[in-house]
Amino acid sequence: MLSLVQEDPAELVRGLGASWQMIQDALSRWTVADLAPTFPLTYQGTTYALPRQWILWRILAHDLHHGGELAVTLGMQGMALPELGDQGGHLSAAPVAKVRYFDASYFALDENANAIAEAIVETFTS
Repeated sequence: MLSLVQEDPAELVRGLGASWQMIQDALSRWTVADLAPTFPLTYQGTTYALPRQWILWRILAHDLHHGGELAVTLGMQGMALPELGDQGGHLSAAPVAKVRYFDASYFALDENANAIAEAIVETFTS
């Protein structure tokens, strides 16, 4: 049975950490292919086939919404928000890529698509 957080920030932090640890553990085990299996969900008379990827994104989007609410509420109370500007809006540094992502060879589709990809590569690398 879930208990309500009673004015204890540490309890809230523990709960958020535990819920996201479950997701982190799953993502560390799953491959990209593991994100494809679907699970049925019936909502208002329609049955949907929801893949894991959709479910995870929905959880993340839901939490982002509440994060925004929290930021507004803290701001209305005059409480300082964490400064994220130095990290590009993140609490931790983003990992550095080991491959060059903006390479036209990744877009080997057709002649027109390759021309578009080369233009994109030129835009980001010049």
